[in-house]
Amino acid sequence: MFQEDLILRDEKFEVDQIGRYKLCFALTPTECRLVVFDTKSDRCLCYERYTADIPLETDEQFLEAFSNLVNTHSFASAGYWQKITLMMGKQEFTFVPDEYFRTEYALSYLRFNTTLDTSKSYVQFSEHQLASTNCLFSMPKTVSDWIEEKYPHQKTGITYVHQSAAFLEGLLLQENKANQVHALIEGNQLFVAVLDEQSLLFLNRFEFKNAEEVAYFILAVSDDAKINSQKLEVVLYGQSNKEGKIYKLLDRYAYVKFASRPAHLSFSYHFDQLESHEDFDLFSLYYVKTV
Repeated sequence: MFQEDLILRDEKFEVDQIGRYKLCFALTPTECRLVVFDTKSDRCLCYERYTADIPLETDEQFLEAFSNLVNTHSFASAGYWQKITLMMGKQEFTFVPDEYFRTEYALSYLRFNTTLDTSKSYVQFSEHQLASTNCLFSMPKTVSDWIEEKYPHQKTGITYVHQSAAFLEGLLLQENKANQVHALIEGNQLFVAVLDEQSLLFLNRFEFKNAEEVAYFILAVSDDAKINSQKLEVVLYGQSNKEGKIYKLLDRYAYVKFASRPAHLSFSYHFDQLESHEDFDLFSLYYVKTV
């Protein structure tokens, strides 16, 4: 089950105004994050983080912990949200450029990357118009069926997003330089992206055991992208800090800096407890267009 870790709320958050709010959940094997946005003011109003007692390795464990959290939450189970988005990052994914993408072939695209059991998973995709690409991913039926039953009035307003897609959408809204490598660290997962302005050159996920593996993956990607090692700039997102081993190790090989929050979103002082580079993927959900 999930245990409360951190709760931050803007004084402007009003439960009776949820009809204009977007509610977002992010599920990983070790935590659930929740965020509420006001779609009229482009403002983050609430952030909550919960940690799991044990790693949630199966769809059934995900559903049990998630449903218990929502059902006992003070406002998350309320109806009539303007939009609801659920993000998961453990599932397999792939990106397909617009010129090759056809919705009727969505399952075939994803099967190039994984063996998908369609009796247990749906195929979902999100559009990324600025990069002219689409992210395809699997979504557990147990989880999506439950959330659509839980929020029957939001069926057309419930969307599903892969963590890599949220990361990309946030990156597309900021300035991206040719010699940059963007690295999002969440738990033991590392998402690495390379963009040239708004052209996506590379985006993939790696599982790592230590800081040395993180550095290896980032440097290997930069080498494959033919980035001059003397000009390499690594931008860190998510769970990292200047005192950590990952930062200190990367600092030997590149100029390392921490990211800012996604562009065009406003935050009150209540969110100062979070570093500017934390939860970049979660906050970027505000901008993801899904189908």
